[in-house]
Amino acid sequence: DLERACNFSVTMDVNAKGPGIFQNGNWTGMTGGVFYRQYDLCQVVSINMVRYGVIDATFYHDDGVMFVTGIPKSVLLHLGKQQNFVSHAIMIPFLISLDQGFNIQNPTRVKFLSVSWMLAMLVLTNCYRTDLIKYFSFPDYEKVPGDFHELDDTKDYNVVFNYVGGTSFQYFNGVTGGFVKNILERFVREHNTPTCIVASIVVSKTVCISWGDLIGTVVSKNLSLPGTNKSLALISDPLISFTQGFGLPKNSIYTDTFTRVSGYVRNADLIAKYKQESYYNVSLIGKAWVKSNDTIYGLLRPLLIGSHDGQLPKLENILVVFGVLFTGYNFGIAVMIAELVNKRFSVCNKTFPATTVTCFIKMGQIPGVLKLETVCSHENQLGRKKDSGTDPGVADL
Repeated sequence: DLERACNFSVTMDVNAKGPGIFQNGNWTGMTGGVFYRQYDLCQVVSINMVRYGVIDATFYHDDGVMFVTGIPKSVLLHLGKQQNFVSHAIMIPFLISLDQGFNIQNPTRVKFLSVSWMLAMLVLTNCYRTDLIKYFSFPDYEKVPGDFHELDDTKDYNVVFNYVGGTSFQYFNGVTGGFVKNILERFVREHNTPTCIVASIVVSKTVCISWGDLIGTVVSKNLSLPGTNKSLALISDPLISFTQGFGLPKNSIYTDTFTRVSGYVRNADLIAKYKQESYYNVSLIGKAWVKSNDTIYGLLRPLLIGSHDGQLPKLENILVVFGVLFTGYNFGIAVMIAELVNKRFSVCNKTFPATTVTCFIKMGQIPGVLKLETVCSHENQLGRKKDSGTDPGVADL
């Protein structure tokens, strides 16, 4: 488009490899191509002090080194994880009953709470795997690293490095310690950018380290699903940023022009606007390509939906859950009513709620008469004893 609008021809070369300067003093890569007049213009990253003065350069944009990985997959947690959860549900109420004791000498409220607890265990353990509970449950997501510090801590992740030039690799290779050095030791080199980025999305526990502009373009073009705006990629915070600009031969007559144009674009914040437009355009192409390819679509679609979509509740699940619930409550209410109308049991609870009564009989003998004397003592919760008196009685022999 630029060639047609400005009436000029251009030949682009994307195969310039190798960074910096050789030991014999020869420059290589894009810097060497412009320095030796093989190219008229190049796009360079990180015009540092070594390159400064070798070629003329302009600055228009920052780009960062970051990594991309797949979105976290939701893991639905439930209580019914036991191998034999039916027997587990049956045993829990009986274990609670045995722990409380069959002759429960507790207030009515405590008994009602015990019945409610046993009911809850029955309902949750038996019915938690149903579609209804899954529909209303909140999923728990797997832990995915969001920056390079977290990536260093997650040792189970495979780190693939997209080697497209020397700037980013020289930064990692120049670090002598810390988390960056630890990540460098886990590098697996990959030259092809789409292969590296797509593999980080499709393959579980894999990240791809590359430039932010490259990641955005590849994700928009190769990982855009039709019918949704949700991305399949999780892009990290940048580790470090480098300047991007146009490189021209030393003392080029176009240096001032490119510097002025780059300044206009940078100050007007047009780079972000151009990036969003380019991502949108390539995503349209990518969605059409993914939709026409059943193999790719079938591979990417489960990554987005998977366990994120809750299953619709079924009528039988609702009836089972609430049927068990109301049955348990009716049983608990019936037990409470039976305890309240039972006079002997309720009087015992009111009169001696926490007192133990101990009685024994003293026997005294009178000629022809057997004298019986009953002595009772009460022991309260503090362990104190007091005599309640005697109840003499006479019985004929």
